[in-house]
Amino acid sequence: MNKDAELLSAIYKNAKTGYHSTDALLPKASQGKFGGELRSCRDQYQNFAKDASQRLQEMELSPKEPNPLSRLSMQVGIAANTMLDSSPSHLAEMMINGSTMGIIDLEKRLKQCGESDPEVQRLGKDLLEFEQQSIDRLKGYLR
Repeated sequence: MNKDAELLSAIYKNAKTGYHSTDALLPKASQGKFGGELRSCRDQYQNFAKDASQRLQEMELSPKEPNPLSRLSMQVGIAANTMLDSSPSHLAEMMINGSTMGIIDLEKRLKQCGESDPEVQRLGKDLLEFEQQSIDRLKGYLR
């Protein structure tokens, strides 16, 4: 797999994971401002995944979907982690932790794929920037 495809696959995986985890938290969120923040994050993750998928398809490649077992494990973990505390503060902390893991993984991939197309690099950096901005906004919900 070339560097562009490798980086696009990492972007796709990161965005899909963010989408699915945010979507799993949404039913626990209130309908107010915090729920709107989560919906906005989910929609933005979906846009990044769609963009990476389209670029992979232009290369005649299919994006690899995240492992269904790891997705199920994530959903069970979210359900267990929110059973006793589903406050906006706790949900924000969970989102911040997930985004931090995504940032670390994507930073590594960007360095490993340093020779990739500048447009692909830009997409990865845009996703990093979005995740960092999300963390900064979510910090406002911590109590």
